[in-house]
Amino acid sequence: MAQVIETELLAHGYLLSMGISTFNPEQDEAHLRSFEDRRMAGLVIASGASVTSSVAHQERSIGQVVLDEVPGLGIPSVYTDNHYDAARAVDHLQLHGHSVIGCIAGPVGWRDCEVRVDAWRSQQQSAGLPSGRELVTHGDVSEEGGSMALRILLSDESYRSSRRRQKPTAVFVNSDVQAFGALRACHELGIRVPDDLAIVSFDGVRQGLFSQPRLTSMRRPLKEMVRAAVSILLGDLEDRAGEHPVSPVHRALRGNMLIGESCGCVPPITWHGGMS
Repeated sequence: MAQVIETELLAHGYLLSMGISTFNPEQDEAHLRSFEDRRMAGLVIASGASVTSSVAHQERSIGQVVLDEVPGLGIPSVYTDNHYDAARAVDHLQLHGHSVIGCIAGPVGWRDCEVRVDAWRSQQQSAGLPSGRELVTHGDVSEEGGSMALRILLSDESYRSSRRRQKPTAVFVNSDVQAFGALRACHELGIRVPDDLAIVSFDGVRQGLFSQPRLTSMRRPLKEMVRAAVSILLGDLEDRAGEHPVSPVHRALRGNMLIGESCGCVPPITWHGGMS
């Protein structure tokens, strides 16, 4: 994301200075003070989790835009339509004939994670298919987190505790990085993908081209998001210069499905431009 932001800003004659957030309010505040002291023209906030410290500074002279969805936010934002895109990913598995579809999610409390789980549940319920909590496992957004979540979801112990009668034949994974771990766990457990278990994930990172099998994933429209955010930010800077404040713009963009073999499709696969 940082590379895409830098490329887009350079095209408009701006240089990028970056601060890495650890979602620590004091550290985020220090970055904000530093950017203001250096008279930065604008600020791109890459995660809504960092907004809590910056949103209190809406009256600052520095323009701001957020690449995330934060309800009630008083500054401009551009974000992925998580609910719509995640529902499309689950629908793709349903079209392959799967009814018991599990969900591997990120940490509890993460907004993107909650929205994608809600989309999985809504899509399953709309088709009259199982959508209980016992079909959802949470893990870190990492290969290790995905591997552990897959093992828990399919473990005999989870079936005894949930009284499920049927194991999932497919899994919707909240992020590609977790899906890579899930694929590794399947290999170690002797589970064939997609013959025994179909997998569709979310993000559309290029590494999915090189997994075995190649990953089917809903692509986040990263380049489109950054272009829109930079356009909004530069327009906001012009409005500030002309002292014509306008209401903050909020834009939700939708991605597209990148088809590999992990879902059961047999491409020839074409990896479109604009990848994450």
